[in-house]
Amino acid sequence: MELNVFRILIHSDIVIEFNNDVIGTVLFMYVYGGGPSKITLKNMQIEILFKFDIINENGKDYMDITSYFHALDLVDGAHYQFSNINDGDKRFNDKLHRTLNENWRIVVANFGGYVNKNEA
Repeated sequence: MELNVFRILIHSDIVIEFNNDVIGTVLFMYVYGGGPSKITLKNMQIEILFKFDIINENGKDYMDITSYFHALDLVDGAHYQFSNINDGDKRFNDKLHRTLNENWRIVVANFGGYVNKNEA
């Protein structure tokens, strides 16, 4: 039996800009507030595998996708920039950003699923 697979592999930096409205805990720090924010994902690798059959309709061959798999991996880190957190407390914001940016792998492991669920 022949296995037909089509693979797409993308390597790219991804910048996500949004307005945040947050209340909760991140890495044991209580955060609240909202405003313009930006997350930069450096060297995001996205892989999509399609399993397919070849069907013939009206003398032409077509790919009939029977299943697919996708995966994401962040290779070179993430940079987080949130504004107006905890009433704009500069000292707290500096500490928060330093902690998030130094521990990006932990942040991605805990919250990356939200990106993975919504990337399509």
